[in-house]
Amino acid sequence: MITIVIGEEPSEELFREEVVTLTAAMITRLEGEAFLDCITFPAMAITIFGQMKARVIEANFSYQGLKIKKSQLYDFSINENAHKSMAILLGFMCADLVGDPRCDGAERPKAKCLI
Repeated sequence: MITIVIGEEPSEELFREEVVTLTAAMITRLEGEAFLDCITFPAMAITIFGQMKARVIEANFSYQGLKIKKSQLYDFSINENAHKSMAILLGFMCADLVGDPRCDGAERPKAKCLI
């Protein structure tokens, strides 16, 4: 789980910092020996914005490319909203991992001989 803090006003669009941070985390995993058999590299982040708002971003990289999914913006500025939003964020943080990173359901592309 990655936490990203952005001091700017929240936006429905992804910020560059969010995409770069998640991509860097996946690249770091890709280079590690512990992940040599993996073909899917998932990452999850919670972005905290000014004005007491947050969102969850889930991303993964596989042979099918980079996929990024974001939640709505959750509001923590009002106590009533904060309790509901916190329950949702805790649900993301406590969720079980699903699937096998060594198999993303797609066949590995065939290697091409360049000689």
